[in-house]
Amino acid sequence: MYKAIIFDLDGLLIDSEPVWHRADDRLFAHYGIHPDVEFRSSLTGRGQRECAKMVIGEFKLDETVEKFCERRWDYLYQILDESVFLMNGAREIVEGVSKKGYLVALATGGHEVEKAKELLNKTGIISYFDEIVSGLNVKNSKPEPDIYITTAEVLGVQPEDCVVLEDAVNGVLAGKAARMKVIGVNIEAAARPRLKESGADEVFENLIDAWENSKLI
Repeated sequence: MYKAIIFDLDGLLIDSEPVWHRADDRLFAHYGIHPDVEFRSSLTGRGQRECAKMVIGEFKLDETVEKFCERRWDYLYQILDESVFLMNGAREIVEGVSKKGYLVALATGGHEVEKAKELLNKTGIISYFDEIVSGLNVKNSKPEPDIYITTAEVLGVQPEDCVVLEDAVNGVLAGKAARMKVIGVNIEAAARPRLKESGADEVFENLIDAWENSKLI
């Protein structure tokens, strides 16, 4: 039996991906740039600093990584603070794994720890988490394994004893690189084969399906 379950946040537990898209629309308009769908898709699941470096480099912006991230967060939280919603099955699976005795952690690449706590508190599930780790506090962001290795260390378990739940390819790659089992979850049919191809051990349409049918948890 595995000892710890580690959850991503955006697009997995909270329905924030549409909010990120809206925030980025405002962000890109501010800089007068027009990233195509493929480039925008490549940002999904990456840490804030990595996204900033990619955009600044691709469009040769006269901007610092810190200022770009600050502006992106401003746009995001202007929208997200008004309303934050759990994904279907989020409460059930987080409560379920906690009651089964697993250590439960959050590993988010897009938010500071305190902001992640605030979002979890707003949705009423923060009490189920033993640890919260931000990718902003590790050297390399997803798809590198740093955030998951750090989360295992904080929990006091070996990476091989952890199961990760992720909705994005970069997150799956990070979890597998950390030598963890990975469950891919994405409501979009086109995304699920990509999660499997990236190494996910199991792939499901939603968290209810994962909770009811996963052989890993």
